Amino acid sequence: MLQGEAPPRRVPSPKPSARPARLASRSERGSHRQAEKPRQKGREVAPANRACSGRWSQGSAGVHSCAALFHSYTRSMPAKIWNPLRLDVPAFAREAGQIEGAWPAQELPRFASAGAPEAPVRDWADVRWELKGEQRAVQGGAAEVWLHCSIQAEVHPTCQRCLQPVALAVGVSRWFRFVSDEVQAAELDADSEHDVLVWSRAFDAKEWIEDELLLELPIVPLHESCPKPLPMPAPDLEEVVEVEERPHPFALLQGLKDKGGGKA
Repeated sequence: MLQGEAPPRRVPSPKPSARPARLASRSERGSHRQAEKPRQKGREVAPANRACSGRWSQGSAGVHSCAALFHSYTRSMPAKIWNPLRLDVPAFAREAGQIEGAWPAQELPRFASAGAPEAPVRDWADVRWELKGEQRAVQGGAAEVWLHCSIQAEVHPTCQRCLQPVALAVGVSRWFRFVSDEVQAAELDADSEHDVLVWSRAFDAKEWIEDELLLELPIVPLHESCPKPLPMPAPDLEEVVEVEERPHPFALLQGLKDKGGGKA
């Protein structure tokens, strides 16, 4: 600074304002946004790491994939429950229904009555059955209603040789066609190799299964080899002696003939 010059006037600098906050990094902003993700109204938003509710299955690339991929809360519709005591036969066939089960033999009283008194029904094996429905297309006509019936049972009737209980397996496995009325059933049944029955929307399959079991019962139940052969009764000696002493009628005629021949 030269002599005689006035010193420069110092201009006071303005007071520094509050320092702005440090901007968050991109990764921090992302995590903050994810942590405070708003919820939609009316339903809960599923977190990103929540397992979906569908059943898992093995994918083609060896990676598990979820069946409910597009919606975490999608649930499959429950399978229709068929009542064998009130079975809607046309609907059962149309939807290719399938049911199976087992009943104690004592719940089928007509079938149980075929057993021997020495074989209590409570000790028999359960009657196991399975029904499958099928609708078969017919060109130029209405679709046909078919049911396949499978039955496995055990019956203990009296052996007609040794008069002891005999355990016999009884089974059914065949197709049945169902129609809407008795007249049509009678006409078709005469020319068909399959049994033709009348369908109902409240069909009692339990009674039907019992009918089929009764048709499969043997007319003369027998052991293949009786465990205790039936003892033969001892013959009556007096009756045997009487038979031996009684003269044969033809012997008398032979005697008369011999006498006549001698006179000649």
